[in-house]
Amino acid sequence: MAYDVFSQVRCPSPNKKDTPIKNYKHIFYISNRKHCLKNEYGNSLFGTIYNFDNIDNTDNSKIANYIHEKSKSGTNIYRGIVSLAEQDAIEQGLTDRKSWETMFIDSVSQIAKNLGISFTNLEWVATVHYKKGNPHLHYVIWDREQKVKDPFIKVSTQHKIRNALKRNIYKDYYIEMMNNKNQSKKDMRNEQIREEFKAIDKDYCNGKIAYINLDKELIKELKKDLKTIKSMLPTEGRLNYAFMPESIKEKIDEFIDKLIENNFDCKKSYDSYIDSWKKITEFYESIYKEKMLYHADIEAHKILGNQLLRYFRDEQYLYYSIEQILQDLYYILSQNEEREKAFLQMYVFNKDLSIYAKREYAFKQKFSNHIERGM
Repeated sequence: MAYDVFSQVRCPSPNKKDTPIKNYKHIFYISNRKHCLKNEYGNSLFGTIYNFDNIDNTDNSKIANYIHEKSKSGTNIYRGIVSLAEQDAIEQGLTDRKSWETMFIDSVSQIAKNLGISFTNLEWVATVHYKKGNPHLHYVIWDREQKVKDPFIKVSTQHKIRNALKRNIYKDYYIEMMNNKNQSKKDMRNEQIREEFKAIDKDYCNGKIAYINLDKELIKELKKDLKTIKSMLPTEGRLNYAFMPESIKEKIDEFIDKLIENNFDCKKSYDSYIDSWKKITEFYESIYKEKMLYHADIEAHKILGNQLLRYFRDEQYLYYSIEQILQDLYYILSQNEEREKAFLQMYVFNKDLSIYAKREYAFKQKFSNHIERGM
């Protein structure tokens, strides 16, 4: 864990003729990249602009036009980026659009202060690029009533903004550090923090980010499938995959299979999970092998199915993009994959265990649900 963040802010000179169109193109670029996390309206930008009642439901081109006009009037348009290593982002819970948005809302006033922008005049927009290996956030910030201001940003200002972001993103870590001056106690505290990180168990799993490049037609098809599943769900009772009628399970399984088959990382993780189970079955008579592999597939769909059903509670499925659903399901798949690998490494291939002991352990574990998230 590096407890680090990449931060950089730039401000093209408002005195140059091509600055307004460059700012317009920048907004268009960052809001339309394939890694953008979108809201239920299909938009990727969020933020605060006083001329728009609801940015979430405002077309990105209108926001770009507004910033273009601001830039033409001589307003400094600051363009920044916040980037983390993939593992750091996951360990800090920055795994979806909402978590990134919350993080930046907590940070933006401090960024504005360092740039000399008062909170009452602050306007900004941002978008999240959930890119494999390098999840990051682009933001654009400006003073809505600015007259004349030097666009030059000092190195010391860059450092202040970066440190403010670090303190916010790793706030639990910094609180512990500030409250603990003793080195030995500090080490103990750091270990406690690591153990409490969301969604991470370093001994057994490894959260990952999937590379997403879904076809637009496929996304439309998947959204249609979600609405079909929603229409079939019972209006009362607990939404649990195990209790669903077979017709609903089939639709859920079809949706999950479609996502897995159309994403390289998901397919690779799922195949690796099944391959681990094939190795586990080598400890059993042939009569049990097919049954165990079948159960492994059923168990995976049960876990993923329950995660999918979570989106339908209180109409929540409307607020998740297909890309975010895929990321969440991939997260679970990768955990399942890593846990089965750990099982093989720690028990099945442990030379200290007898064949009988290995069989006994495998027998106890073969029908267990290794993942609680999504249940």
